[in-house]
Amino acid sequence: MTLLTLENLTARRGPCAVLSGISLQVGTGECIGLIGPNGAGKTTLMRAALGLMRAEGQSSLAVLPPSVRATQAAWLPQSPEIAWPVTVRHLVALGAMARRGS
Repeated sequence: MTLLTLENLTARRGPCAVLSGISLQVGTGECIGLIGPNGAGKTTLMRAALGLMRAEGQSSLAVLPPSVRATQAAWLPQSPEIAWPVTVRHLVALGAMARRGS
């Protein structure tokens, strides 16, 4: 089973292509690491793959309705601070509750 398929994905910041022609498949049980220096496009790739920003090409997740996509993937961007004291476990549990509609 394929969990994520990207085909010829291109993301732009203004007229500049930050990512160009990215294609990949992630299957069940695979563990993928996305590494690179600051500014290499790691966050842009994740946002484009999840449909959180406009991109050209295809992403199997981006085409899903938001409610369905939320059952398949979650996005928790890195931030220097959280506005309230909360453990990682609690934060993930809150996301799971929102997904179930609780």
